[in-house]
Amino acid sequence: MEWSGTYLGKTPMVYCPREYIRPGNSQGRHSLRSVLYTLATGERLPAGKIIRPRCWNERCVHEDHFQMLDRTEQSGEQSSRGELQTTKARISRTLLLRSRSKIDRFKADAIKASTDSHEVEAARYGVSVQTITAIRRGDAWAEVLPAASVFTWGGSLS
Repeated sequence: MEWSGTYLGKTPMVYCPREYIRPGNSQGRHSLRSVLYTLATGERLPAGKIIRPRCWNERCVHEDHFQMLDRTEQSGEQSSRGELQTTKARISRTLLLRSRSKIDRFKADAIKASTDSHEVEAARYGVSVQTITAIRRGDAWAEVLPAASVFTWGGSLS
């Protein structure tokens, strides 16, 4: 069963009036999964625990698919799903995509230096105009400048 209501990020949300679920409950938006847990068990979701769907469908609100995790388990689960983007994972993905690309570093430098139109460059290298735009804007194939570090500000490299 998929939730078709409002979301906060990937979390299905529901509005609850004051003390709707249990005495002392605050008024406002609440995670739908925690509300369903409270209605099913009569207890509040334990502190530090979250409910995620086992089926990996973030829209799923079927109670049979719920699993309770703590914050440390959530990181491991997100990593296994490929949701957690670490710097190492992001670099690996960039290198993988670059290895499959029609463009290499030298072609990207030539595109940046060229005065030809985006359309001409796209036809020359067999890529889309959007790719040429991203390269020229620095969104793709951006390179780190030598000595571009906060540790070298105001000082020399030697």
